[in-house]
Amino acid sequence: MELIKNKSYFDQRILTFYLTTAITMTGIVLFGFLSYQKFQEVEATWLSSSQYSTDAHNALTRFNNASGYGGFIHNFKNLVLRRDLKTYEPRIEQNIFQINDSLSLLDDLFKQPDEKEAIQNIKKTFSVYFDKYEIIKQKLKKGGYSGDLDVIGRVSDVKALQAKQYLISHIKKNTSEATQKAQSVQVEAFQFLMVSGVIMLLFIILNSFLLIRLLKRIFKADHLLYLSQKKLRKSETQFRELFESSPIGIALINPDDGSFIKANKAFSQALQYSETELLELTVEQLTPKEHRVSDQKSLLELKETEKFLPYEKEYFRADGSLLSVRQQGFTIKNEKNEKRVWTFIEDISDEKANAQLKNSFISTVSHELRTPLTSISGAIELLNSGVLGDVPDAMQDMLRIAGSNSVRLTNLVNDLLDLDKLIAGQMQMDIELISLNDLIAASILDMTGYTQKYNVTIEFSLEENLQVMADSNRLKQVLINLLSNACKHSFSSGVVNIEVENIAKDYLIVSVIDHGQGVPQNFRAKVFEKFSQADGSDTRSEQGTGLGLAICKELITKMDGQIGYESTEGQGSRFWFRIPKIEGVDKNTDHKKLQILHVEDDLNMQNLISAQLSEMADVHSAKNLQEAHIIIRHYQLDLVLLDIYLPDGNGEDLLDTLTHAQAHLPVIALSEFDLSKDITIKVAAVLPKKNLTKEILESTIEMFFPKRNLKKGQSDA
Repeated sequence: MELIKNKSYFDQRILTFYLTTAITMTGIVLFGFLSYQKFQEVEATWLSSSQYSTDAHNALTRFNNASGYGGFIHNFKNLVLRRDLKTYEPRIEQNIFQINDSLSLLDDLFKQPDEKEAIQNIKKTFSVYFDKYEIIKQKLKKGGYSGDLDVIGRVSDVKALQAKQYLISHIKKNTSEATQKAQSVQVEAFQFLMVSGVIMLLFIILNSFLLIRLLKRIFKADHLLYLSQKKLRKSETQFRELFESSPIGIALINPDDGSFIKANKAFSQALQYSETELLELTVEQLTPKEHRVSDQKSLLELKETEKFLPYEKEYFRADGSLLSVRQQGFTIKNEKNEKRVWTFIEDISDEKANAQLKNSFISTVSHELRTPLTSISGAIELLNSGVLGDVPDAMQDMLRIAGSNSVRLTNLVNDLLDLDKLIAGQMQMDIELISLNDLIAASILDMTGYTQKYNVTIEFSLEENLQVMADSNRLKQVLINLLSNACKHSFSSGVVNIEVENIAKDYLIVSVIDHGQGVPQNFRAKVFEKFSQADGSDTRSEQGTGLGLAICKELITKMDGQIGYESTEGQGSRFWFRIPKIEGVDKNTDHKKLQILHVEDDLNMQNLISAQLSEMADVHSAKNLQEAHIIIRHYQLDLVLLDIYLPDGNGEDLLDTLTHAQAHLPVIALSEFDLSKDITIKVAAVLPKKNLTKEILESTIEMFFPKRNLKKGQSDA
């Protein structure tokens, strides 16, 4: 379990590490990309600033060189002064070309309106200069011009000088702004680099921390795995030793075909086969036909609950004799995810032989005691009657004690003989239509001694005359047994009630109700067992053999009835039996709807289940244990859907009542919570209420009734 927990933690750490690594790597890539873009922007800004400054400076310098000292104006003035066209014409022509070219460059560099205006002023000034030059050049070419050339060549260049100065200042200003912009972008880039670098560093530190934690967890998990494997090897060794040395038979079975995969020495020796021979056989080959139905039921139980509860069966030994066993098992899955069943087989041959020996001994002793007890009782009765003479007063008390105890012994022997006949199937029943009213009245009359002894009153009132199909003497025996128990367990001056319920077409329900201490919780599972009493000590206050209720159960069963009880500690008990009213009650249920008891305190859940099962069953709903007991008493049920947690108690308390009233009734627990192992082994299946669909519910129920056409059943109503 620790390894599983660490594996889950380990997987979470790996996922976290992968996630942070992915984030870190993504961040690094994004950081690199954005950093590259930032530096490209810085470089572009610096280049743009530097290129503008250089181009503007070069263009302006070229203009100054072409127009200033040694340039156009200088050469133009010398031409005017010296009238040497041959010398100065080439120079001036080159200066004009350079001026026009530099002005064109300046025109491309400067885009603002005021800058364009300054360039236009320069162009206008030099346009005037160029026009004056052409005039002077023409005059000089004609020759003999003696006029004043200085007047002709006079040009005002104030605007041009101002414009040039304006451009120089603008170049400085633009260069300064571009430099500042580049510096700003550079600062932003470095700030981005710093922040991004810190974030990346934090991610790298976090990733390193997670990696260290992960490595530690890996080493720890590896160590735990080593310890787990070591423990597993030890467990396997211990299991192998237990498997081989166990005195109880153990077999691994394939549930699909019933073949044996493994079998220990105890099982193979009990069947008188070698292990190799046993592995070549199947469960079906070794099972007598009369036990195959029980095997099928266990397979159904296994399919639903992954286990099957203990049940008794027999196997063929190699010599053909029968081996009596009690077996139980549970499902596992192998490495291929195939289902296998571990089955534990206990040899109960000696237990069966001892039980048979005990029963034979009880039967023999009972028969042998009956004759002498009859003689002793008769002799004591003769002495007490005075037929043989007067009995001294000193002897009368002793004879009374002897007579009372001889009656007790006679009753014990009679009970033992009755039970022996019932178990052996040798008791003959004289089933006939009898008056239930007369039978109850006669039984109350026979209880007069008991009622006086315990100071108890029996109350019974029934206006209509009801008849049942039963053996009069045996049904009276049942009633007297139940009444005697009720009287013994009532308080002094108490009342015992007999109640008859005539609510069904085929059955009557008779209840004997006392208001005493009730059946103790720890005794309820044993109520109908032989020789069982709530107070089993040598000093118990109430006398009895512990056979009365066991005999009642056998007798009622023989008369096609059912018996059960309801009890609340401190409030009393109700013991009831259901007996046929008419002969030939139809026991064929194949054509009928299922009768299902649904115990649930949630009304919405009640309605949902009733709607889901309406096609296959009559659902009798009970919201608490009290209502559930009434339905169990009134109806012959096929199945119970049980909510464990109820307003007036635990649903588990109902299971003991069902065990006695309808022993083979399948119970499906419906719960919102996980149930304890003590509860799950008592029920046939467990279904969670969450997401409980009609299909799941119907398919689970159909598993218990494979031969009935449930969807086409008709209601008994």
